[in-house]
Parts: sequence; structure tokens; C-alpha cells
Amino acid sequence: MSPSGTIRAFAAVPLSEDARSRLGALVEELAPAASDSVRWVKPEAMHMTLRFLGDTRPEAAADFFRALAASPALAGGPIELHLAGVTAFPDSDRPRVIVALAREPTGRLAGIAAAAEELARAAGYPREERGFRAHITLGRAKDDRRRGARRPPRDRSSPSGRGDLARALAERASLDLGLSFVSEVVLFRSDLAPGGATYTALDRIPLAG
Repeated sequence: MSPSGTIRAFAAVPLSEDARSRLGALVEELAPAASDSVRWVKPEAMHMTLRFLGDTRPEAAADFFRALAASPALAGGPIELHLAGVTAFPDSDRPRVIVALAREPTGRLAGIAAAAEELARAAGYPREERGFRAHITLGRAKDDRRRGARRPPRDRSSPSGRGDLARALAERASLDLGLSFVSEVVLFRSDLAPGGATYTALDRIPLAG
């Protein structure tokens, strides 16, 4: 729960509906291999985060987003993403976050993320220690694993697609997940709930040509 008078906010790019549908089908393939150890993201909530602001005053988040809208980094029209590969952070043997990776050869998306980082720091937000890596979160390990609970031994004898999550990820490490076109940057509010976070769009910046 956010402190009184604040919201949890972040800047992100939504994915196209067909891309979310493909990623939702991928989650259905991966879920049996994870048993009940992962809380999966619903397709309608999938996005690519550019800058997480954390708990912040709504007016501060709005000021940051207005500054981002004026950045030259957002010029140039929609961006084409190639979704390819599935992995886990920090790695597949210790899967805390399951992600689909994305490539964007022009570097424009990374440029927008860099502009967002610079503007966030100028506005007084803490430095983001991890560099930007284009990815879409598909699932997160449940609380017991984040607290360091010991993982059960791998079931190496289980049928393909139903036992070990690390193996399921390895089998899809180079999986081609198709394209998604990014046409806007969105300021989202995140509200945490037992069934997973819900996201509300607060403002939008169209990527016009």
C-alpha cells in the first residue's frame, strides 16, 4: 500500500493486442512447468516499463511526464519491436521474474528510457541502478521464494513442458514471438491487490511522426 497522498506510478509502453495475445498463449505453455510457484501477469496488463517512479505524489508524476512529453527522444513516430526469446531474472536457475525479451535495432526505445531516467533524476527520484533492458514481465515468483525459501529438487524425469521451469525457459530461449508496434508512452498508476497489480492509465504521449 502506498503512503497516504501518494500513488505508485511508472512510465511504460503498451503492447499491441495481438502481441499480448501471443504472450498470453506463451504463459499458458509455461504455467504447468512452474506449478504454483509463479504469479503470472494477465495479457491485458502486459507492458514494457521505461521508468518506475515508485511511491510518488500524483502532481510530481504528472510534472515528470509533461517533461518527458517535451523530450526530443520521443520524436520519430511509432516504434517496431521484435519480441524474441524468453528468460528469467536473475537467471533461469533462480527465476524471480519471468520475461520475454525485445529487440529494437534503431535504439529509439532505449533513448526514450534514457531521457526518462535523466528527467526522473532531475525531478528528485532515486537513481535507477539497473540499466534499461527491453523486456516484458510475464510472471513473478511468489512471496515464499522471494524470502529465500529453498527450492524443491528439479524433476528431471517429468515430460517436456510439465516439469522444470528452467528447462521450459531454455527450450524457448530463442523463440520468435513476432512484432509489436509501439505508438504511445503511458503514465500508469499501479494498485496492488492479492490477485496481482492493476494498472490505470493517467496520461498518454502519442509517438507522432
